[in-house]
Amino acid sequence: RNSLAATPARSRVVLLTGQSSFRSSRLLPEQIDFLKAVAPPDAEPLLAGFPYHPDLDRDDTPAPLPAAAMRNTLQFVWSMTSARFRRTIAEALRPLLQHKPVIITGSCGLQLLAAASPLLKIDTPVIALGPALLRPFALDLNRVRVIQGRRDGWSRLLYRGPITAYCDADHLGYWESPDARKIVETLLRAAA
Repeated sequence: RNSLAATPARSRVVLLTGQSSFRSSRLLPEQIDFLKAVAPPDAEPLLAGFPYHPDLDRDDTPAPLPAAAMRNTLQFVWSMTSARFRRTIAEALRPLLQHKPVIITGSCGLQLLAAASPLLKIDTPVIALGPALLRPFALDLNRVRVIQGRRDGWSRLLYRGPITAYCDADHLGYWESPDARKIVETLLRAAA
């Protein structure tokens, strides 16, 4: 399978979130800045988003918030209700997991990872920012480091697992939160 995640790297940090656009999976500038800021000096951030396919690594007009929210909601629901979508997620993540990256999830990214967990061996560090998760499948939540924003009503509503730390952010504000960056940097240093 053709994947940007298949390129070997000594150490890698990646972002897993839902797709706000089905035409492009290029990360937003604030997500790229976040990954570059928190990545340890020897780690290479993967500056493309799920499903890490080269055909989707292209510029596109950012989706308006209502359309992006609808696409993320669809993927959240599909991850719990569609075996075919769970296999698709696992196929996209398999090349990535071969290189044991640190995975940083945002919003429904933890649900996507959980949905693929029965089909994959996930033994890599996972840091979840403002997770939305209703069904953990085979994912061990005690191994996930969760950061939840004090103003993140969506995550408080849609996540009931253990929380490692709180930061000053709402559901869309983690990438620009100095608080979240400091906590993630500390967790990445501890994982190294």
